[in-house]
Amino acid sequence: MAARNTSLDNELQGFAACFRAQSGHLIFSTSPGGEGRVVSEDEAVGFWCNYAALSHRHARRFGHSVWASVVLLILFGTLGVKYRMPLLTGLALLSMFGWWFTAIAQRIIRACFKYRVWDALAHHTPVRALTRHEKIARGFALSVGQWLMLGVALIAYAALSAPSRALPPEWRDVQMLAIAVVMFGALLALLAFGAVRLVRRLRRRG
Repeated sequence: MAARNTSLDNELQGFAACFRAQSGHLIFSTSPGGEGRVVSEDEAVGFWCNYAALSHRHARRFGHSVWASVVLLILFGTLGVKYRMPLLTGLALLSMFGWWFTAIAQRIIRACFKYRVWDALAHHTPVRALTRHEKIARGFALSVGQWLMLGVALIAYAALSAPSRALPPEWRDVQMLAIAVVMFGALLALLAFGAVRLVRRLRRRG
């Protein structure tokens, strides 16, 4: 079985996040929680299916472009070495990055798809963008506290995963201890979170 394309899945989820339920209507915006237009459920399903079909088509063509890049690289590289022609060598180098140009072009096309949907809904009822608090409540934005926690987590990860020789001498002896403490703390936090959710679920049932 072929491995799932996580990048494609993330893009599909990102496009689905452009649709939101609000005041009994379905809203489309080019960015989650932004200014939107009212859209019917049938239209939303049609747009999402078209975007999914476009993404899967691009994924298939990207795979073909990778194979074409490898074949052309070998072909032009072999001819360039045999005939010592700078043009063939240049074509070999260009073929090496053919898949990269394909990926950029496909990204642009998929980004433009959102704005084609926006243009198609230009005459639909406009809806204001969500406030920052509304975006945070819906998970479209991070609060200041969440940004701080993310920053601390990244700093801690960088410090704990850094090679011992990259750390100050006084930190090297406690690096392994710090890793163990962080892992133990993360385990306790997960257990506490699970316990809290279990208690809340039992209270709702009761």
